[in-house]
Amino acid sequence: MSNRHTKNETVPVRVRGRFWLMLLFAMLLALYVGMASYFRNNFLPNTWFEGIYCTGSSVEAVASQLNKAAQAPLFLVRFSGGEKRTIDLSKVGYAYDYLEEVQLSLAQQNPYIWPLTLFRRTDLTPTPRFTFDETLLTSAWNGIDLVERELSEPPVYRITYSPEDGYALENTKLHRFDTLRALETLKDAVRRGAEEVTFGEGYYADVKLTDAEVETRSLWRELNWFLNCDLVYDMGAEQIPFTPGVMSRFLEARDGLPVLDEYGRLVVKEEEIDGFVDDLCEAYDTYEKVRQFHATRGDVVEIDGGTYGTLLDGSAEKKFLREALSNASFHDGTQDLHVPSYEREGYVRGRDDIGGTYIEVDMTNQKLYAYVDGAILLTSDVVTGNHGKNTPVGTHYIYFKQKNRVLVGENYRTPVKYWMAIINHVGLHDATWRKKFGGDIYLTNGSHGCVNLPLEVAQKLYDTYEEGTPVVVFF
Repeated sequence: MSNRHTKNETVPVRVRGRFWLMLLFAMLLALYVGMASYFRNNFLPNTWFEGIYCTGSSVEAVASQLNKAAQAPLFLVRFSGGEKRTIDLSKVGYAYDYLEEVQLSLAQQNPYIWPLTLFRRTDLTPTPRFTFDETLLTSAWNGIDLVERELSEPPVYRITYSPEDGYALENTKLHRFDTLRALETLKDAVRRGAEEVTFGEGYYADVKLTDAEVETRSLWRELNWFLNCDLVYDMGAEQIPFTPGVMSRFLEARDGLPVLDEYGRLVVKEEEIDGFVDDLCEAYDTYEKVRQFHATRGDVVEIDGGTYGTLLDGSAEKKFLREALSNASFHDGTQDLHVPSYEREGYVRGRDDIGGTYIEVDMTNQKLYAYVDGAILLTSDVVTGNHGKNTPVGTHYIYFKQKNRVLVGENYRTPVKYWMAIINHVGLHDATWRKKFGGDIYLTNGSHGCVNLPLEVAQKLYDTYEEGTPVVVFF
């Protein structure tokens, strides 16, 4: 009886063991299947997206985290020539959208291997979609100084005129930057998630001339040849180049453009040539004109008359210019210096034809000052004329020199060693009969009109100054 009881007791124990094993297996299977089902919609263990831990997270949760973590970059734009500019994409509505890529990553994972992922790390790097506001990006692009300058300067090909510079060609059709094409390239680069773009020479081109501009080009070729004149008036101390501004003055114009004759040649205004020469004479002619002279004593003296001065030959110069302006020899790229014709030529050529070498006679102070190259050579007391025999005021010059001359006049015959004539029978000379010079001597014992000098002064002047030297005489 006891053995039978033992056998019957053993059977339930085995059954119970199998049951628990089957129950455990069923539980594990249920856990496995449940977790696999869970990971069909959530990411597997040990899953990382760009450093963000995403185990068990949904697609939306992961995409949201990635979107928040991403920052809009500064977009670099490189232009031809090395210029660089940046666009802050955060100001153009730039945003990252990881949702589609995260969904793709989830679809590609195998939820049934979730147990294996417990012991290995999976790093995923999804590529987001990039969105932006095209209107804001266009505004940012147009605000770049290089682009703004391009847009604000429309391509033109035209001849312009200004009183200072004359005619000039304005051509802004060369090497123009294609801003619209570049903008489309920029948008495409931003859509692709790029952070820089380079616009090389391929984005630059010349704009084609219109039919009207082709005619303007033909006119400019003729005009440009004329304006580039090699003529330079050599006035001595000054030179007057015939710049495009000067040359433009001589052309007939209509509606702001030069006029061509029936042969296609530029029409020159002869009255402007005459006006140019007249202006030249007005500026440089000094003969028989009032002068403003800076006296050694410190004031400015107004001096009228005299035998010295410059007088241009206006008629000869007008004839010369009429022939020269359209002469090919003055348009060959080689400078042509032209010394004008003179009826009277001063000792020095230029607006200041007295220059730095001259003799000054101050009759108020009875002083003579002799200058060489702007520096005083000597100062001397003198005696000039008075009482009906005044020394003639004016700007004169030494027109004759002679040693050991006998001065002959009414009731006198006087030998001098150094004679320098300045006007008619008046000149500078030594006066050895005088013991004193200067002061008020001229009021009671003046000369017959000449400038009396100490012997050593007369000798120095005679040896230093040649015929033609200016002599300025004033009170």
